[in-house]
Amino acid sequence: MSGADGKVGQRPTAVLLSYANLHACMEKFLRVAGRRTPPPGGALPSAEARAAMTRMAGYLTRAPKGIFRYKSHEEANRDREKWQVAAMVDKQARG
Repeated sequence: MSGADGKVGQRPTAVLLSYANLHACMEKFLRVAGRRTPPPGGALPSAEARAAMTRMAGYLTRAPKGIFRYKSHEEANRDREKWQVAAMVDKQARG
């Protein structure tokens, strides 16, 4: 294996950019729809944003993982509705 400079036995080197440098390299847009602006570099999310992320991290679905093949749309809808009802019942039970 030869490196970037052609020497045998050395691994090629990679260039790593820090988040601040990567943000500075990002393109500038001529028009922006909406009013959101990116947070300043190095700023931590607010307590409200962290609470929202925590709530989203605890979100569970009842649909099992995997690939399912159905013979008809009705069969697929039946399974989806079954999983959705199970999720609603569980959410009601947890309060």
